[in-house]
Amino acid sequence: MKNLRLLSLVGLSVVVLSFVPGCSSESATDGGTAGTPEARDGLLDLANLLNAVQEEGRPLPKKTADFAQHDVAFPAAGALIQNGTIVYFPGASIDASAATTAIVAMQADADKSGGWVLLSTGEVKDLGAQEIAALPRAGS
Repeated sequence: MKNLRLLSLVGLSVVVLSFVPGCSSESATDGGTAGTPEARDGLLDLANLLNAVQEEGRPLPKKTADFAQHDVAFPAAGALIQNGTIVYFPGASIDASAATTAIVAMQADADKSGGWVLLSTGEVKDLGAQEIAALPRAGS
């Protein structure tokens, strides 16, 4: 009798747990369709890097090699810029209070097929190619 109760309890637990919401492989986006999680993570890391550099009053990166000095603190940004997964517009900065929004960096080929972009407001969004084409590029 105890074994039957235990078996029923285990079976009920399995059924209940199968209906508990969990992680999904699907992700919500802001309208784009071609963004990759790797590019998103790299752009978030880049936003943190640019904010840190600006707060410290140091010069913004101007070329790909400039990111190497930040690899320890911001590993995803430098690696993805150096391997071409992310395109950074040299000299571009983040300013949440800016009057206009521009693209600071984006997933490579996002301008053709859509993908993740880092905006001058500090936001990282997954946009379609037409939305990206309508935005100016930041930087010098």
